[in-house]
Amino acid sequence: MIERNKNLKKIQLYWRQKAGFKDLLTVAIPVIISTVAWTIQHFVDRMFLTWYSAEAIAAAMPAGMLHFNSICLFMGIAGYVNVFIAQYHGAGEEEKFGRIIWQGVYVAIFSSGLIALTYPFADEIFRFIGHDEKIIQNEIIYFRIMVLATFPMIFTSAASGFYSGQGKTRIIMIINVIATGVNILLDYLLIFGNFGFPEMGIRGAALATLIAYGFAMVVYAACLYRPANNQRYKTLADFKFDGLLFKQLLKYGFPNGIQFFLDIAGFSVFILIAGRLGKAELVASNIALNINNLVFMPLLGISMSVSILVGQFLGNDDPEYAEQISVRGIQLAYLWISPFIVIFFFFPDFLISLFNVSRNGQEFESVYRMLVIILRFTAVYSLFDVINLVLAGCLKGAGDTSYTMKIIALTSLTIMVIPTYICLNIYNLSIYFGWSFITVYIVILGIAFFLRFRSGRWKDKRVIYRKNRFIPDFPEIPTPEL
Repeated sequence: MIERNKNLKKIQLYWRQKAGFKDLLTVAIPVIISTVAWTIQHFVDRMFLTWYSAEAIAAAMPAGMLHFNSICLFMGIAGYVNVFIAQYHGAGEEEKFGRIIWQGVYVAIFSSGLIALTYPFADEIFRFIGHDEKIIQNEIIYFRIMVLATFPMIFTSAASGFYSGQGKTRIIMIINVIATGVNILLDYLLIFGNFGFPEMGIRGAALATLIAYGFAMVVYAACLYRPANNQRYKTLADFKFDGLLFKQLLKYGFPNGIQFFLDIAGFSVFILIAGRLGKAELVASNIALNINNLVFMPLLGISMSVSILVGQFLGNDDPEYAEQISVRGIQLAYLWISPFIVIFFFFPDFLISLFNVSRNGQEFESVYRMLVIILRFTAVYSLFDVINLVLAGCLKGAGDTSYTMKIIALTSLTIMVIPTYICLNIYNLSIYFGWSFITVYIVILGIAFFLRFRSGRWKDKRVIYRKNRFIPDFPEIPTPEL
């Protein structure tokens, strides 16, 4: 009985103490729900397209990933606003919120104009990739509509940082859940032509996504620029372009965006290479990544929450609490992923069956056999992806983005992209060689981030300048006397 009471008190301590599970889950639950909503949106989108035609699902993932890959660098920069907000919040400098948010908006304006230049070249891009003609036509349609969604996507990435950096994640959850509902409803109406709407196939899926992001952008703008926020945080009044602050955002946000870009680019190249092996390999890989995203998005939510709290603790000069919340994040992430590792490895049939409602049951048989083996690769690398995601969030929240960028740049190219290209494109080996390289890549990333975390070097990093404390990574401002 005494031992039982001791264990109960220990659990209560882990829950209630500062930087304990309560603090983490208060921020994380709305973020997790938001990321799950976003994932469900893409999952249902892909599932509906699978039901519609093999060409539609085969085209949606490459075209979607190519567009996302083209904007993720800018999303990484604009989205890094939330780390500035988190550290300003921890330091009690709320009056600086508006200025940094506007620098993120300027990133969205510039980048959306740049990405628009790819619109007329979509035909050449996908013909160069070399998929089947029917798939190419679908890829062009999907990509061009997604180009129009660029500004809403990057704007919402910056605007949501205003709330996430403060730990006010419920409003993000509400907006994302409603936007997901809008997207799914429009998917159902526009892909299949239900309730009198025209049957638009992959075009309908892309339009649904565009409208959903546009809706989220309008709601974020209405909330962000309302009079109360403007009065307290200068969200509307402090719109001036600040060259020094913009440079500081680029200094930390650019490595974050490059990391984001390289990570997505590696998987994009893999999908494009897989498409050259054949339709079955492309469809199986698309579905596997879709299933993987559905399970791993809550981990991304935990990673984002750790990043927010690490930023707040470091802004308040509490590095030990920042370390503690990161450990709690890893523990929570393993609690989530462990059952799915078992399902991926031993019981994959249920997940695969969700995609086998098409009119091509016999054709799906070869896809099914590949998926069973591919999901076992997913089970293995999941053990390390937990460490990868959570500790990457910790390093991001501190401002240690250069390290993460360098590690991903080195490993993505040398361990995943080049070996996959050689084995699959030159020697025409099995798709399983490609998934083996993905597994090794994630294992090495997890080990690298763990070693960096244990070194403690990230604890001295900051992205903001404070009048009463010298931040060594901001050389443009004179060092005050200590």
